[in-house]
Amino acid sequence: MLEALTQDHAQQGFALGCLIGDLALDLSAEHEEARKELASIMARWSVLVTSCLTEARNQGGHDRNAQAGELASTVIQAWEGAAMRGRVDRSRAPYDRFLTCPCRG
Repeated sequence: MLEALTQDHAQQGFALGCLIGDLALDLSAEHEEARKELASIMARWSVLVTSCLTEARNQGGHDRNAQAGELASTVIQAWEGAAMRGRVDRSRAPYDRFLTCPCRG
């Protein structure tokens, strides 16, 4: 999924960021209602990624001792950073670093 998103960003010349990340950066400090909604969206995103990681762990896809929720948060935060840096640099390199970096739980 993340490789497909990377390819989509590449096709757009890395001019895209993440809508949620962009809104969080722009609105969260000044608009409390928007900040709360963005926090809720990110929490739901974490639940979905946690579910995927739990399923992967159960199928032997990653370390059985890894805390899926913490790993999910790390993956999301790293992805957001890669999207931001890719947009600034107009480069695939941050995405490639993200996609090839082993996550340890």
